[in-house]
Amino acid sequence: MYILIILQKNKITTVCIMSQKLIRLTCESNDGIFNGKFDQDVEIKKGSDIAFKSLTLERASDNFIVNSSNQSFNFSSTGYPPQSQTGVITNGTYEQDDTGTLMNNITNAMNKVCSMTAVDGLGANLNQMNLQWRASVDENEDTVEIECKRSLFFPLSQWNVSEALYNTEFVRNAPIIQGVTDATEVTQTTEAGLGRDDAGPAGVLNESYMFTAIPFIKSTGAFRVRLGSMTVGTDDRPAATIGLTDAAGLTKLRNATITLEDLLYAIRVDQPSASATQGGYSFINKKGSATTTAVETGGNLVKPENYDVDDTSANDMFEIRLDNNSVIGSIFQETVAIKNLLPSLPLAEGIDLYPVVFFHMDINTVTLDMVQVSLDPFGNPDDFPNQIVRDNPQLEDSTNSTLTGPVKFETTSLGIPYTPQVNMNLALANYLGYKNGTLIEFAGVDNFVSKGGLLTKQIIPNLFDPISGGTYNLAIGFKIKAVTVITNAINGDSYLVDTQTFTLDSFDSYGLSKAERDANSGGSRRNLLAVIPVVEQPIVNSSTTRVQYEPNTLDYIAIKNKSDVITRQIKMRLLNSRYENVITAGMATMSILIRDPTNMDA
Repeated sequence: MYILIILQKNKITTVCIMSQKLIRLTCESNDGIFNGKFDQDVEIKKGSDIAFKSLTLERASDNFIVNSSNQSFNFSSTGYPPQSQTGVITNGTYEQDDTGTLMNNITNAMNKVCSMTAVDGLGANLNQMNLQWRASVDENEDTVEIECKRSLFFPLSQWNVSEALYNTEFVRNAPIIQGVTDATEVTQTTEAGLGRDDAGPAGVLNESYMFTAIPFIKSTGAFRVRLGSMTVGTDDRPAATIGLTDAAGLTKLRNATITLEDLLYAIRVDQPSASATQGGYSFINKKGSATTTAVETGGNLVKPENYDVDDTSANDMFEIRLDNNSVIGSIFQETVAIKNLLPSLPLAEGIDLYPVVFFHMDINTVTLDMVQVSLDPFGNPDDFPNQIVRDNPQLEDSTNSTLTGPVKFETTSLGIPYTPQVNMNLALANYLGYKNGTLIEFAGVDNFVSKGGLLTKQIIPNLFDPISGGTYNLAIGFKIKAVTVITNAINGDSYLVDTQTFTLDSFDSYGLSKAERDANSGGSRRNLLAVIPVVEQPIVNSSTTRVQYEPNTLDYIAIKNKSDVITRQIKMRLLNSRYENVITAGMATMSILIRDPTNMDA
């Protein structure tokens, strides 16, 4: 203790300043808890105040290293029959700014191994058609969500114009809007087939076509059509083309400047003729191709076989499908052994593709019906596919293909619900915020349980059925939500020093519960001693970082003790900005100052 006497004009002020206590606390439990115990009493007088002095610690880096030990994980798109797909994440070190990259890599790792033609060891079809995966981070909560959602097999040739059951994202009049010579809108016949009003020059693309501004599915699905009707001609003339283009091609579709070179994959059907070398199918399987390549089998041109307008059940079908991250074309005919399989095109992961159908001849010469496409269920708009389902409730699946149709999430033929499963390395699961490597677990018929994450079912409720007049609920997917925030999101830019021994006069506006934060409420008095801006220094040849901090000035906060206190234990917690313990490595050291009360009298 010392006494300071201040001499002022006509006044003497005496200040009695009590001593300060320097207290060093350590943490070796690696949980951010500094629990100091002493062998003699520490007296805390009524009216004392406290200041944070310094902090030194090392902690494991928030960077996540993906290598051969943790890059692979198993998952199932349907849960039954028991599939076992393996996703492989790209090797590398994922830092805090790489969260989006990591989510994209997990997403692509899952979607690129999905197949609508895969079979198990017994030959059973493990169809995953129209099921797409996505890993993302909820921006409001910083929690990872891994979800599997069902795409629709949308019938482009089945819209009901009079009842406006048509999605405006399907554009069928771009050439007219752009003022193209001889442009004509894609029309619909009474047989629900698509075509154009009049013919144009052979093979011209920009006069009559229809495309979708919603991307094609990114896992496994199809762009499938059937010959609704066709007449026999005397020369080799293109009748219709279906294809996929990229984002640059989408711009050209909107501007009516599209060319064959802009198509990544396409199948063209020509008007049949008596010539053995004319009037057949052809394809493109590479962007930049100025011409199509004829489809041949056994040296013979594959030509349209069935195209009877009065009985379309056996008519030719052809499709472009995405399977195991490759685009593949197929032509299905009644007398051909199953199908004609066209050359494939490997794709870049996660690329946006856009389906388009072109008509080169008039509606009296060729129509396409059962024009259906698998769409990205996570595409724009945000409520897609809800919007399309509500606009088009009488969705149909084609049945005259040798391929299995889209998977529906309600149940399998055995009455077991389709539910995805994910099993990953525990280190990866924990980093993402899941408490167990098995995120959800099959526990018997109609029973899937949340294990490492929280499982919720996604449903579009109260859909109107225009045929029955009733309403129904449509299951479109499942979401597996992490139980804690992703590790590299809780690093934050500051640490909180929270005292467990004293009541302090400090406040925080951050709500401790999600409900409080959502309501922008929940701020309250807390026992916060300091907010520490974090600057971490990587330690060379180590997986840890070092934090050293000492404020330039000491800011004292009042201790709210109602009387003198004698203690032999002082406990502090080091928290991140979300009030979760900071995990340290080795010994961490914190020092504080406790100052006895200052008494002043005049």
